[in-house]
Amino acid sequence: MRFQNILAYAALHDEAGTAIRHAGVLAVEHGARLRVVRVLEPTPFRTRFKRASGSSEDVQELLERCQREIIESEVQALRDERIEVDVDLLWGTPWLEVTRKAIEHGHDLVVKAAEGSDAPRGLRFGSTALHLIRKCPCPVWIVGAEPPREGRRVLAAVDPDVGEVRREVASRVLELAASIAGPDGAFTIGTAWLAAGEMLLRGHMKPDELAEYVESARHEVSSDLDEVLAAHRDLTDAADVRLIRGLPKDVIARLVATNDITHLVMGSVGRTGIAGLLIGETAESLARSVACSVIVVKPPGFRSPVELEDRASD
Repeated sequence: MRFQNILAYAALHDEAGTAIRHAGVLAVEHGARLRVVRVLEPTPFRTRFKRASGSSEDVQELLERCQREIIESEVQALRDERIEVDVDLLWGTPWLEVTRKAIEHGHDLVVKAAEGSDAPRGLRFGSTALHLIRKCPCPVWIVGAEPPREGRRVLAAVDPDVGEVRREVASRVLELAASIAGPDGAFTIGTAWLAAGEMLLRGHMKPDELAEYVESARHEVSSDLDEVLAAHRDLTDAADVRLIRGLPKDVIARLVATNDITHLVMGSVGRTGIAGLLIGETAESLARSVACSVIVVKPPGFRSPVELEDRASD
């Protein structure tokens, strides 16, 4: 999967410039354009102050000028490498303005840094990240601690359900995960399976009947997964495929922890057929429980609930 038009959200908490730096690496790898966006939230206090010289200045204008200087200095190194970079400094709600920019300029990837390496896992995905994952029209890459490209260990969380939407999401997840791993990285494909109602059926089925039922459930998921992998044999032949019994959120989180995964790629499939598809409960739970970088792709036909025309009414 190739990106052509990347947006880096340079959040105020990202003092190390992680999003800009990582987006710059991706821009070079993919030959993509890059837009850097910083969003400042309007201040409720007095907007003008007096300098010692007696002149007055608007606080917001001063803040904007200072922040623009900071961002411009951070992107200069990228421009020196001949990367095409646009810079936008906006006022408003961060996730909303970033989503609007992604829609307005047709970005195919949004990059954001996690809240901080020292933050508890659940807090690494703050409200801005979750809003972007739920509502931004393109894939969202939340950057954790980034190893060198040759050290990437990528896990593709795949749901091989026979439904057309989920199959397409699984294909997109595999393509992106293989691209991130590259020829030198480690590529794992993880799928969870369960026999529906197994615990409830224990008192109503003979042991051999229950065992047969459980095995048929495993075989069904395994067959579905084989079909998905067969369609991408060129990408998945060298992958380590894991079909593990358990709840998806538990299985995938365990794979991340036990395999030193650096990048988790997963799909967002919640409500379908409506504007503003919601990230599924499993994917959101995973995003909050792992410390690696997380990349979430959207299903075909996803339409953001954010409208550019709404800006005037904010």
